[in-house]
Amino acid sequence: MKALFLDANILLDFYRFGNDDLNQIEKVVTLIKEEEISLLTNEHLKNEVFKNRETVLAEVIKALGTKLQFRAPRICEGMDQAKEVSAKVKEANTLIASLQKEIEESAKTRSLRADQLMNELFEAAQVASVPENTVAEAERRVSLSYPPGKQGSVGDAIHWVTLLNAGQYYVNIVTRDGDFRSPLDGTSIAQFLSTEWKEKLGSWAEVTLFSSLSQFLAANFPHIKLSEEATKNSLVDELLASGNFASTHAIIEQLSEFDFFTNKQVSRLFQALVGNNQVSWIASDTDVREFYLGLKDKAYWAPNELFEEAAELLDVEVGDFFLPF
Repeated sequence: MKALFLDANILLDFYRFGNDDLNQIEKVVTLIKEEEISLLTNEHLKNEVFKNRETVLAEVIKALGTKLQFRAPRICEGMDQAKEVSAKVKEANTLIASLQKEIEESAKTRSLRADQLMNELFEAAQVASVPENTVAEAERRVSLSYPPGKQGSVGDAIHWVTLLNAGQYYVNIVTRDGDFRSPLDGTSIAQFLSTEWKEKLGSWAEVTLFSSLSQFLAANFPHIKLSEEATKNSLVDELLASGNFASTHAIIEQLSEFDFFTNKQVSRLFQALVGNNQVSWIASDTDVREFYLGLKDKAYWAPNELFEEAAELLDVEVGDFFLPF
């Protein structure tokens, strides 16, 4: 499972003119629910996002209010196209004003799609508390000019201290904040922070930086498609409830078209193999067996108590098939 930390500036970008669309958050929420991602955050960051939300929205609404201008030169007098352009610009300004009003009303009632997804994101996340000792440690870092963070601002230091104490050896941080980055290449974690991370958690521990959510998803989950996840989950549900062999074969055929399954889907697929006799009784059939053998790389996500029975059904060794190392 990938441990992920999203900085406040990244989350607030979804209220601005950010580079990532809202589907990126929806993908993360889906991946959290499918046990592919563990989202690490804290109360301070959550409050930081909701505290700055209104300011960001006010700036966006104001920016939208800049009226489009079209002034036809004298040489265009009498031209129908010039008149049409003027009318279209006037119509566009009316639509923009209406859009502004709709955004403002939705912002007041917290019913923007961005609000809904942000709530889902924090509900699915592991939100750490920020006790006084964490704040004190963060303030100490700032007073000593240790990264990350700027003088007088303790937020990034709180995030870093919280991550250090989260017990995760490998963490992916998505941020636009340069205070996390090495001045040498601008892409990797600052050497000071990398050294501190390894001293705290072990020489093998590592922090990887990304500048956008889409960059993180492309690097780690290039095959994730929201429509496909819904389809796969529906097929897994059908397999769990399959009432006859013909249905099982048909479902396996459809599932075999996909080359990526989430951790949670793999777990449920093995529950179907062991728990539904309309699957287990034909586990040795070529199509069923080959499909399940194709899940080997993620088979360790199956519930431990199913390992032996599943291995017997597939005619494999437990240690070879279900253990990742």
